Formats: sequence, structure tokens, C-alpha cells
Amino acid sequence: MKSAMKILKPTKGGRNSRIEYDSFTHKVCSKCGETKPVEEFGETVAQTHQGWAWRSHCRKCSSESCRKYGTENKPRRNARLKQWRKENPDKAKKLDRRRMLKRNYGLSPESADKLFRDAGEKCEVCGTAETRLCIDHCHTTGRVRGILCTSCNTFLGRIENNSSLLKNLETYLKTRCHKN
Repeated sequence: MKSAMKILKPTKGGRNSRIEYDSFTHKVCSKCGETKPVEEFGETVAQTHQGWAWRSHCRKCSSESCRKYGTENKPRRNARLKQWRKENPDKAKKLDRRRMLKRNYGLSPESADKLFRDAGEKCEVCGTAETRLCIDHCHTTGRVRGILCTSCNTFLGRIENNSSLLKNLETYLKTRCHKN
């Protein structure tokens, strides 16, 4: 048996702060007018008894608005962002790390920190405790394998991209080291 859709529609005039947001399954986007599941709307801090409410525009419409603003006001936006980064260097660094980890490895900063702690803050191949350890991942699958020092990570990458390299190195060492 299907459960009935409970739709939250935008209202004109004041806000009803007694709306039970948790009970709604769908919402009408005030920009495109489409009825969508509430999961397609972001949450925002609001003066409701829950302390939050769904945004009035769906994520797709919000994304389009942001993209349009960014292209139409590029110099102004870039100047504002540059100023913010100058005033908040620690926050900017944290944000950059979060984005890089998510984009490159699909990790949160917390899960990356756990990965480093589990490795004992040292390379999992040679055991070196460098200040700059790398997150090693498979370039084919994108799956994170572990923590390596820069040297081991570079070496592994070269071997991975050229499978005959390891055999050639072995042959080289056997022929050159034992030659008189």
C-alpha cells in the first residue's frame, strides 16, 4: 500500500513557524514550480521551533542561480573571495584540504586523519615517518590503498604505469652488481 505524499507548498505572507517539517515527503520549488522529494532541497537555519527549514529553491535551481551569478559577476565575486581568503587563511586552508580529499579520494578530513593514525603516522612500505606522507590510491579503480612516503609513492606509481620496469630493475641489479 502506498503512503500518501504530504507536500509542503510555499505560502504567501508570513511564515508558519509551527510547521512539522519532518512529516513532509515532498516540497514545491518556488523557482521552477516542480514538486520534488524533500531530499532535493537543502536545509537552512530558520526561526522555527525545529531551528531549521528546507530552502525554498531545489538544489538544481540553486546551483543554476549560483552559476549564473558567478559568470555575470566574476570580477566582483573573485575580489570578494580573495579578500575572504586573505582574512581567513586557516579556514581557507581547511576548506581546500576538505575539497581536495573529497575530489581526489572520496574521503572526509576525519576519515583521512584516521587513515594516517591507523598507519602509525609513517609509510606503510618502508616505515619512514616523514612530515609529508601521501595517500596512495589505485589509478584504475580510485580505491584508497594506504599511506606512503613520497619516495615509495613515486616508485610505486612508476612501477604501476610500466609493469616491465620491476623485471628490468631486477635484471639490471643481477647483471651489474655481480660483475667483476
